[in-house]
Amino acid sequence: METSQDHASAIAADEAFHLAILDATHNPVLQGFRGAIDTILSTVFLVAVGSVGWFKDNLPNHAAAARAIDEGNAEKARIAMERVLGYTKFKLSNKRPAIAAARKAVGTAASVKPKRKRHVS
Repeated sequence: METSQDHASAIAADEAFHLAILDATHNPVLQGFRGAIDTILSTVFLVAVGSVGWFKDNLPNHAAAARAIDEGNAEKARIAMERVLGYTKFKLSNKRPAIAAARKAVGTAASVKPKRKRHVS
């Protein structure tokens, strides 16, 4: 993530980071959710792209998590990951008005249904 030159490479690196942690758990139950987690990550990144400082400001939290995992310090890793996720939650909460407007537009379009023709016997 630190060497990313654009949003696309930053997104790919961030997603790889989270999936590598998932893979490192060797937990078959969690790994069963890998596809869903990958989809969730992709969705979060789609919403997040364009947020000022999204990647750069959260890099220290990611780095702290990686160091703690490398050290085998589960408590430190948990705290660092809570910071990663907390930052993400904060950034997404600032985008809520835009997300709500998009949902409303989609919902309005979806609620307009074409009239069905009645068949008279």
